[in-house]
Amino acid sequence: MSVMPSQDSLGEFQVLASNYPPDYGIASGGTITMSIKSGSKKFHGGAWEFDRNDALMRTHGATTITGRWQEVGVAL
Repeated sequence: MSVMPSQDSLGEFQVLASNYPPDYGIASGGTITMSIKSGSKKFHGGAWEFDRNDALMRTHGATTITGRWQEVGVAL
């Protein structure tokens, strides 16, 4: 996929696994269709942050997940 829209801009998505109508073309495997929300005259957006570090991680049984990952983003 050459363009990956943010989750905030998606209005609807559909996953077609098998036996889908011929208007989606001839393809093996699955097909994913997405539609984008339409705009408005108001300016709006959102911001988010994902932070994973060793101080916030917990041990799950014998498996311990380690590593640091911090990601921030905005959607306008």
